[in-house]
Amino acid sequence: MYMAKSHASASALREVLRVFALFGHPLRVVIFQRLARAPMTAGELARGLPISRTAIVQHLKLLEGARLVQASFDGRRRIYRVRASGLAPLENWLAQYLRDLSPTNIRRPSATLGQARPMTTQRKKPKKPESFAAGVGRGMRRAAKTARKVARMHGTPVYFWRNGRVVAEKP
Repeated sequence: MYMAKSHASASALREVLRVFALFGHPLRVVIFQRLARAPMTAGELARGLPISRTAIVQHLKLLEGARLVQASFDGRRRIYRVRASGLAPLENWLAQYLRDLSPTNIRRPSATLGQARPMTTQRKKPKKPESFAAGVGRGMRRAAKTARKVARMHGTPVYFWRNGRVVAEKP
């Protein structure tokens, strides 16, 4: 098992953890991706998302507090854009571990071929169709059903976190 070395200082590690925590919310990931493409106002960001402009502004304040996004004024409009330097702590943190993953530190597949387990003859059960509600409790299924119902009424897509990425379900 790879153990984390104490490369990073405590404050640098706190910055990295804060970035990971902020990107733990799927809508913040979508907001960040949209801002990475082009600077936008909160109203432009809210278009096509199932939340209000006020909620978008709250997410933007969190991203701004972590120095991932910066705002500038153009008259009365507040335009948000991604700060390139905001991801530097994460980039530095990853770089130190990527350096450690040199070819000499990684086991070669040819060395482990002799240790491979024999294949089993048991048939795997067919996978159930992927759905948001698979593997979650009744409360989450009910919440997903309500979100889909509201989205149909308003004609907007519903965003869910599925297989490590944000997926939009169109009504």
